[in-house]
Amino acid sequence: MNERIIPFTYNIKSDKKRAFPLFFAVLALSFAVVILSVISPKYQGVISLVAVVGLTASVLIYQRYVTADYGYVVTEGESNLAALLFTKRLGKRVTTMAYLPLYSIISIQKFTKEELKQHKVAKGVRKYNFAPTLNPDFVYVISSRTGEAEFEIVIECIPEVAERILEYSAYAKEDYVLSRNDDEE
Repeated sequence: MNERIIPFTYNIKSDKKRAFPLFFAVLALSFAVVILSVISPKYQGVISLVAVVGLTASVLIYQRYVTADYGYVVTEGESNLAALLFTKRLGKRVTTMAYLPLYSIISIQKFTKEELKQHKVAKGVRKYNFAPTLNPDFVYVISSRTGEAEFEIVIECIPEVAERILEYSAYAKEDYVLSRNDDEE
């Protein structure tokens, strides 16, 4: 790995308070529907199905926005080239959600929540959201191309981290070009 690229980990402190109202609203609505399914003489199966969907949604909201902690790790990847890993921590278990070679990053743009709502993703571009806060004030969108696949990855971080990732991607592109030239010789 390039000596100019210093491995680091950035763990995000999310605003979990934003998710609690939605979580409790979905949970309360689900319990109300469960009670309705017990009381209602008709359509108990359909009402119970709606209750199960609501309870499942509340568990997913709780797991995604309340209990999970996300992190971004710059580390050595394949062929000694730098990579950006997106991790998710639930309790003691850490899962790698995605692996992105730094040389594949095209740009990193800052978006407010209103700008992000207006942003249209081009057809064929895969979109991933690794922002831990529900409806954050601003995010960064990483545009990337690996082989024939294009990605847009939404992350939540401080401006210094986004600048550092972009700087490291330039170094990684230099290393990638050098390694490809060495392979051709």
